[in-house]
Amino acid sequence: MTGPEISEARTSVLFDPGTGATTGGLAIAVPITAPPSSAGLIPVESLTEWTAPGGILSRELDAALDRPVTLAIDPMILASIRSLGTTAPESATNWLNRLQNASNPSFVLQYADADAALQAQAGAEALLAPTSLSYGLLPANFPPPHDSTQGSSSTPETSDLPTLDQLTAWPASEQGIVWPGSDSVKAADLKVITASGGHTTLLDGSALEPEKASTPGAHRTVDGNDVLAAEPTLTKLIQDLVHPGLDGQPGADLTHIRAAFAALATERGADQRSYLVTLPRGWADTAVNLDAAIAQLSTIPETHIVSLDTLRAQPAVEGTLAEHSVPGERVKAAKLLLQREQDLNRFAGALEDPALLTGRERAQLLSLFAVAWRDQGSAWNGAVTEHDEQTTATLGGITLAPTTQFNMVSWQSNLGFSVRNDLPYTVKVTLDVESDNLRLAIDSSVTREIKPFATEKFTVPVRARIGNGQSTLSLSLHAPDGTQLGAASSVRVNVRADWEIIGSVALGSLVFLLLAGGLFRTIRKRRRGAVDPAPTIETSDSAQDAQSDPDAQAAADAEPASNVGADPDAATRSDTQADPDAGPDSLPEKAPTHG
Repeated sequence: MTGPEISEARTSVLFDPGTGATTGGLAIAVPITAPPSSAGLIPVESLTEWTAPGGILSRELDAALDRPVTLAIDPMILASIRSLGTTAPESATNWLNRLQNASNPSFVLQYADADAALQAQAGAEALLAPTSLSYGLLPANFPPPHDSTQGSSSTPETSDLPTLDQLTAWPASEQGIVWPGSDSVKAADLKVITASGGHTTLLDGSALEPEKASTPGAHRTVDGNDVLAAEPTLTKLIQDLVHPGLDGQPGADLTHIRAAFAALATERGADQRSYLVTLPRGWADTAVNLDAAIAQLSTIPETHIVSLDTLRAQPAVEGTLAEHSVPGERVKAAKLLLQREQDLNRFAGALEDPALLTGRERAQLLSLFAVAWRDQGSAWNGAVTEHDEQTTATLGGITLAPTTQFNMVSWQSNLGFSVRNDLPYTVKVTLDVESDNLRLAIDSSVTREIKPFATEKFTVPVRARIGNGQSTLSLSLHAPDGTQLGAASSVRVNVRADWEIIGSVALGSLVFLLLAGGLFRTIRKRRRGAVDPAPTIETSDSAQDAQSDPDAQAAADAEPASNVGADPDAATRSDTQADPDAGPDSLPEKAPTHG
């Protein structure tokens, strides 16, 4: 047997005599932020989706636009739309125009809504800010304005790309406000925020220790640092009103909220104190009636809506921070990201325009520090891992191709090395070569410019100094500022410089022999030409015998000069007139030779 069902309901009964006390006012801070990513600039596809009717950014703007709430705007959204120039989606430009025409007071969040507490606890001495967004700009998307009065001109017009300040500019009515993530701020973080130019830190309701005697207003100080602290009870009630049933319980109604304000109004000095309520990041995912809730709050007599500047103008009360901090694993990962950024900054010295790399890295780093990541542990870990792999690939994007050993057979030689650039940027690289001994002398380092996704040949002159043997060359790549790019490598060189001497001697000897042989043949030929008799007319046999016998010739030369005056042709005639039938006995006998 079971008992009767018992139902339970609670409500607040508010007695209104018509002259009740009121508080100083209520300020509501509403974040205008995008879903978390690691891109640094929102991709055009996401912008198209999020700014379309029903998209997350459109829902945020529809609910908060021209309502008495203060907008906390992520400048990454502004920069992402403006960086697309003429190619920005129509829905995105319409969204931006609506925001610019809004009557709401506003302040600017950290770029990408980066968590200031996470930055400070990861070791940043100052809050990070974007350095350049030029990596996301295309000149074709920013054509120069055409002036029809100038007519045609032979000089081509150049486009002016927007600066970082132009991309992120916003006419905020509230200046110097920093809004870290909830349940994460430490006392040291406030010092970093203040040192970075943050005049006021906006804290959630649980950030401060509760006061027992009374409920202070939003304006507080912590160790000399100016803060605006949300009132926890009011924040929960209004968040429940905006998100009915978010925690599984029925949403708050206006009666509960009026009762809470009535209780606050009874405290001494309540009319001089104003309070702060904040909506969480990503509130539009589940909010169904922010505009209706704001409209209802505007009607209750116990308070009225004010701006954050009104809160800051009121006297501040000293407060104490509760013990909170960012989870240790997130801090550890953030420290790694900061260290890797320093590595990339040094590496970027090789780029023709380092800002293309350093600006992208800083923007993506801020995206990974976004407050919206804090409740997405596994997704955030995946994004951090992916970014770390991207960084590793970038740092290894300039490589020296593997080289086998060299055989150097001359006193001087040129060694060739290939360097590959796998980055989408033009780089300038210096190849430094050093020998481990005195066997080789390296003339100088070699510097080359390498286009994106290209390979460049580096030629290094070397000279052999002494003897033969092996030398090991240490190879390293450096940026123009001296930063080493990647790990050093080595290559072995076998020096055989005496082979060149041996070859030169052998070749010289061969040439000498050829020249000597040719000279010898020439001299011999000339000598033969001098000894051989010159061709003469045909003579008698007796004349030939006389010429061939030197003794007979000498005797003939010694004859007395009795023949002087005789007919010179007589001898010839007597020879030619001799008896042709005369035998050999009739010829003069050859004179004997003497040994």
